[in-house]
Amino acid sequence: MYLENGGDDYSTSARKVTDVSSLYFASVLIMAKVFSVAALQMLVFGGLIAVKMVLVIATASFPMIARNIRLACTRQRLRVKNGLFSFLRS
Repeated sequence: MYLENGGDDYSTSARKVTDVSSLYFASVLIMAKVFSVAALQMLVFGGLIAVKMVLVIATASFPMIARNIRLACTRQRLRVKNGLFSFLRS
């Protein structure tokens, strides 16, 4: 940078370079913080969404699971009853 008297002020130009580099460094830090907060939010909300989906799937499939358990118990009772009747017949 040239001074009014025509000389070159190296300290002022060095200060400007330092200001620009510190500004760049600060902007990089701000962007890193923004991205880290966004990533954390995505992780938390993604986890909540995953838990909600598991609960929805479990809730939706619970009647089917309960039905299968009831059918299995009924089949087991029929096997026991048929086995008992076949034992009594013989």
